Amino acid sequence: MDIKRKKKEKRVQLLGGLIGICVAAVSLFYFFHAEKAEAEKRMVEIVNYVKVQCSTYTHYNESSESKSPSVPLKVPDK
Repeated sequence: MDIKRKKKEKRVQLLGGLIGICVAAVSLFYFFHAEKAEAEKRMVEIVNYVKVQCSTYTHYNESSESKSPSVPLKVPDK
């Protein structure tokens, strides 16, 4: 009777250990996936911000070039 009881205890411990390992693996996978998705979202926001800034800077440069005279101005003599 004592041998059967120890054998059953070992099975329960083994089953508990396997369930624990499975829970740890699933939670690790879930949190890795969630963190990766969050990082991708932040990266897209940063890229969009940089695109807007570059576009604004290009537009500003183009408008300032069109306003500047192509021939240098002459300074009147005194």
